[in-house]
Amino acid sequence: MLLVFFTVLAFTSLNSLPSLAESITVQPGETLSEIANRYKVSINTLKNLNGITNPNQLKAGEKLNLPEDP
Repeated sequence: MLLVFFTVLAFTSLNSLPSLAESITVQPGETLSEIANRYKVSINTLKNLNGITNPNQLKAGEKLNLPEDP
């Protein structure tokens, strides 16, 4: 019985761990709003997830993380 308890506890713990978010590379001329629209996430979500304080300073080649389930 104790083994069943620990097995269930282990699976519950692993299930709550966040998986790695997908990341993309900003292409020349892309804006944060275009990226947000393409991946169906809000601009604020992208800003918060990536620590962006000024969305107008997005640079080509920069890596952006996307939420796991947009």
